[in-house]
Amino acid sequence: MRLSAALRLREAITAKAHSDIRQERRKVFNEMKTEISDIAIEIAEKVTEKEIDSDKHRELIDSFIDQIGEAS
Repeated sequence: MRLSAALRLREAITAKAHSDIRQERRKVFNEMKTEISDIAIEIAEKVTEKEIDSDKHRELIDSFIDQIGEAS
């Protein structure tokens, strides 16, 4: 294999690895947001001891988490 071909192959592999890492990072972040929202809803329901509209509550929590993500 020629040097230039090896360098192109290395660059392609590196670019793919970076892309895969970014994609996995987004996936994990979204999974964490969902899990945090679920936990927050459970806690809020226990604290208030009444049923809460979980869709609205999740929306508020997701908004809060998005704001935290933008700040970091």
